[in-house]
Amino acid sequence: MSASKKMRKFPKQGTIGNIVLTALAKNPAVTADDLKAGILKKFPDSKFGPSHVAWYKHQVKVGNYVLPEDTAVKPAKTKKTHKTKDKKTGKKQTVAV
Repeated sequence: MSASKKMRKFPKQGTIGNIVLTALAKNPAVTADDLKAGILKKFPDSKFGPSHVAWYKHQVKVGNYVLPEDTAVKPAKTKKTHKTKDKKTGKKQTVAV
């Protein structure tokens, strides 16, 4: 076995792994109960539980899986502003930078 880690392929569409990792990408704070409910809808006989969620989160943390960027929740872009006085009127105004 080599010293370098092998990155796992992202699970195929429609698998439990894909559902879990996509949910984690969209909301890293998703609860194990929420994930279990979602998994059991699609896979009613699954034994999926909190320990499985912990395993997937650990795999992401150590870099064995990389969450897809296109599904990740990205922070809203905000425009930078600067407060200044209008030279003509002397009133304070906010200007986009």
